[in-house]
Amino acid sequence: MLPQAHSSDLIFNVTADNNLKHLPAGDGLDNPVVDEQLIGRSFNEAISASNDWSVFLVSIARIVVENSDCLGLWFGTKEATEEMEPSDTFGFVSLLETDEESAVLWQLVQSQVNALVRSSHDSQAVCRSAVQGQHTFEVVVSPVLNSDAQSTKSPSIYLAGCFSSQNQAGLRQQWLLTMATQAIDRWQQIQCQTAKDEESKSLQSAFSLIASLAQSSNNEDSARLIVNHVQRTLQCDQVLLALGKNIGAVQLAAISGVEQIDAKSELAKTSLVAAQQPMALRKQLKFTIGQQRSNAEDLALENYCLASSSNGVLAIPLMDADQQLIGSILISDVPEKIADVKFVEHCQRLIGFLSGQLKTVLRANRGLIDTAMDWVTDRKRSELAKPAMIAACVMLVAMWIPLPYRVACDCEIQPVLRRYVASPYEGVLQQSLVESGDIVDAGQVVARLDGRALRVELAGVTAEFEGAKKRRDSSLATGNVAESHIATSEMSRHEAQMTIIKERLEHLDVRSPLAGMVVAGDLEKATGAPLEMGQTLFEVAPLETMVAEVAIPESEIDYVKAGMVVDIKVNAFPFKTFAAEIVRVQPRAEVINDQSVFVAEVKLANENRQLRPGMQGSAKVNTGWSPVGWNLFHRPWESVRYWTVW
Repeated sequence: MLPQAHSSDLIFNVTADNNLKHLPAGDGLDNPVVDEQLIGRSFNEAISASNDWSVFLVSIARIVVENSDCLGLWFGTKEATEEMEPSDTFGFVSLLETDEESAVLWQLVQSQVNALVRSSHDSQAVCRSAVQGQHTFEVVVSPVLNSDAQSTKSPSIYLAGCFSSQNQAGLRQQWLLTMATQAIDRWQQIQCQTAKDEESKSLQSAFSLIASLAQSSNNEDSARLIVNHVQRTLQCDQVLLALGKNIGAVQLAAISGVEQIDAKSELAKTSLVAAQQPMALRKQLKFTIGQQRSNAEDLALENYCLASSSNGVLAIPLMDADQQLIGSILISDVPEKIADVKFVEHCQRLIGFLSGQLKTVLRANRGLIDTAMDWVTDRKRSELAKPAMIAACVMLVAMWIPLPYRVACDCEIQPVLRRYVASPYEGVLQQSLVESGDIVDAGQVVARLDGRALRVELAGVTAEFEGAKKRRDSSLATGNVAESHIATSEMSRHEAQMTIIKERLEHLDVRSPLAGMVVAGDLEKATGAPLEMGQTLFEVAPLETMVAEVAIPESEIDYVKAGMVVDIKVNAFPFKTFAAEIVRVQPRAEVINDQSVFVAEVKLANENRQLRPGMQGSAKVNTGWSPVGWNLFHRPWESVRYWTVW
């Protein structure tokens, strides 16, 4: 930042490297103390006198011309960058009245100005040089340096002047142009700070309104809060709010100071027409009484002013973050405020902040039907709204179409009846005639016991019987009655033993009690092993009818009853379906494969003996007809209820 010349005993000078230095007063300046004070006050007055950029630049040019032999003064701008390319040029505009002499002068100095701008860009200091071919003319270029200490960008604004060097020193011309650029920088700072203050004021007002809107319970209260708050904040005569996404649907929402709007009144009708104008053009409009009408929009705003007894109106469209219309707002006040640029900008900022939150607040207070209609009528979705609505209706109708609900389960094929073939008495297995999986008939020999031990035992018992018989006969011959009775008793005992042994010898062959399949028992490697009486040798099951044990998940047991039809597929026959009814559902749950299930029994005819015990498969229980929506979503809904409702 170049030092400002506000001291009465210091002046600016430029060294060979174009940097400004402090020198004692009176070195090269004509009465510098007086000029410095007067010119400084002139620049300060220009800064405080104008808020308009163009007017301010004209004032700066006037001060420079009045205090120097200025032949031409130009103002150039360019976007600030870290580096300047050789091809970069500035668009300079003359700050003096343009005439033929000024245009000829610019053609003469244009190339030198561009060269000095590059030098000034690199050194960030004032640069000057004599005009080629005109040694009595000098060109001075001064940058407007950013006074922000944190700024790292190069100057983007330059003042260029052409001066006569006959009557004034070049140092004075540089000093004067530096004062002008410093004044421009101070004016920009003041305007920036003013804008920030205004923005902060608008933000505070908007946040205050948003906090109030959070307490509203419906859209009518929200609309009244908005207009009354805006009216107090702007201190204007009246504020009107209209809401709607298009001109045909716009409606008056609220008027400041009015509790109830009469939709049939003349004010309501003219207000509605006026509110439609900024929405139709999607831009801000304003009108004051006495202003000449130029179009239909002005006529609508004039009619509103006459109906509401206002002298001026500012109409601003309301748009959300996506630049979609949500309504408009009319601000009535005196013509002076309506014409004031700062007042208009303040209104725009306040309404801009408000528009971003208004849509959210209004939606929060709307019902489900209104929300759905908003989605359908949204401009952004206009191309998809109709097909999406049709698809939603079709889907809704489809959800009520009845379809059979089938419970998917695992199943296993088991025999209806199981008979066990056991050893009839203690003995030794002589031979096993069948293996597991063999088909047997009723009465077929499945195993044979070894009878050698029985025959030896029978021979011994027979010999003892004959000995007892001889003793009985001898006792009868000698008349020994007691001895004969003992021998007779032994004969009876041995005869009973002989009967038992003979019975066993007749049943050495173990036979199947029924026709079916040997589902368990393989004694081929147990030949010669001792057997105990009642020991199970084989398990035989009939194959004419099988039972499918269907595992019903616990979550579906409420929908399954006896008598329902089940479609069964076994893994061995993937293209064949067995259909039958549920005979019985076991009342007690079992844990199968870490899942709690209820076993339902389904009898299946097995005429061709295709089904074998132990076959695995899947089953689907036809529980009846239910809507598609229930079929798809009843389980998730039941899960949600299970975890959330107790």
